[in-house]
This record gives sequence, C-alpha cells and structure tokens, in this order.
Amino acid sequence: MLDDWAMEGLDGMKLDGRTLFIRCDTYASFPAGKEAAIELLAESEHADIVKPTVNTNTASALVRELTQDGGELPEAWRGIIEAGQRYAIGIRKAA
Repeated sequence: MLDDWAMEGLDGMKLDGRTLFIRCDTYASFPAGKEAAIELLAESEHADIVKPTVNTNTASALVRELTQDGGELPEAWRGIIEAGQRYAIGIRKAA
C-alpha cells in the first residue's frame, strides 16, 4: 500500500471518518550487534542509558533526538548504532 501511495503522490486520505497518513518512525539499529552498542554507549556521555543491555526504545529516542532537524550521529557510532527509518500508515480521527 505504501508503494501505491508513493506512485500516486499521496501522503494521506480520509476513509470512514478517519484520516490515514504515511508516517516515518526513526529507530536505533545495531548492525554490529547490541554488545558493541552497549560498549560504545558505556564509554560515552550517554552512559546513563546503558544497563546490562540497551533498551531499544530508549536508544531509538536518543537517535531521534540527535538526528532531528538534520543532526547527525557521532562518527564513532558508524556501523555500531545507526538511524533506521520505517514507514507505516498511521490513522487518526478525521477533523
């Protein structure tokens, strides 16, 4: 459905009193594994989010915070923690 909307140039539509729209979620991914991410974060100014494991939701919130408004992740994170994006269709009550 996302591909169809993209080909049609749509970013949303109303259906049965609800608005469907394309949303983009940014999340943390760990291409080098969670252990590498834990080690990297434990040695950084963001060590406070590190527990025996890294909470993926907390790491994703940090990635969103650092990349908002065109910001970039630290160079040292390359290949260990990256910003991934997943598109989905959201729904809310139509105005």
